[in-house]
Amino acid sequence: MAQKDGKQVVWTVDRGTETVHVRDIEVADFTGDGVRVAKGLDSGDLVVAAGTQFMSENLQVKLPDQQSASAETDAAVR
Repeated sequence: MAQKDGKQVVWTVDRGTETVHVRDIEVADFTGDGVRVAKGLDSGDLVVAAGTQFMSENLQVKLPDQQSASAETDAAVR
C-alpha cells in the first residue's frame, strides 16, 4: 500500500499484459498481519506487495510461472 496525491493506493498486475496499474483503495483497518481493504479490490486481484516505490503505470513485470506461484502460496499458508 502506498499514497498518491493524498489517496491510499495499491499496484495491481494485469495478468494478460503483465503490466502494473495503480488503483485507489479504501482501507477498512490495519490488522496484525496487514491491511484490510474495504473498497477498490476484487477477489483474485494480484497486488504488488514489495518494491512499490519502483512501480510506474504500465511497467512490464515478470510473473512467476503458475506452478512456482502455487507452491510459494501453499508454503506461505502453512
